[in-house]
Amino acid sequence: MIRSVLAVITGYVLTAAIVIACTFLAAKFLIPEEATEPPRTYLVVNIAYSLLAAVAGGYLTARIARRAPLAHAGALAMVIVTIGAATMSGGPQGAASVFGWGIVGLGVIGSLAGGVVRAAQVRPPDRDSQEMSV
Repeated sequence: MIRSVLAVITGYVLTAAIVIACTFLAAKFLIPEEATEPPRTYLVVNIAYSLLAAVAGGYLTARIARRAPLAHAGALAMVIVTIGAATMSGGPQGAASVFGWGIVGLGVIGSLAGGVVRAAQVRPPDRDSQEMSV
């Protein structure tokens, strides 16, 4: 139980750390000082690194947990939705809100994808494929 909780916390911390670092760098290099709204390039880059961060977090969560990789990645997805909902409830409306919810959705997809990658690595080999190789 403790390992499961620590796995989810660690996966979330990794995801958040990647997003924070990449957001700092992307904002510094992709948003001009005179801009009133972030340019499309920044938004596309933000989507890409957010998704990759969630995949990394889901993978790490599943790896640390050792058992039930998809269940643990799913728990991370629920944490992402919960924190995203709390963040978005007091935030902007309109297009910014849609973008924010989109990022939350990508966090769910990414964390589950990371769990799937880990599950594929630890899955026992298929019996039929072993028999064919003999």
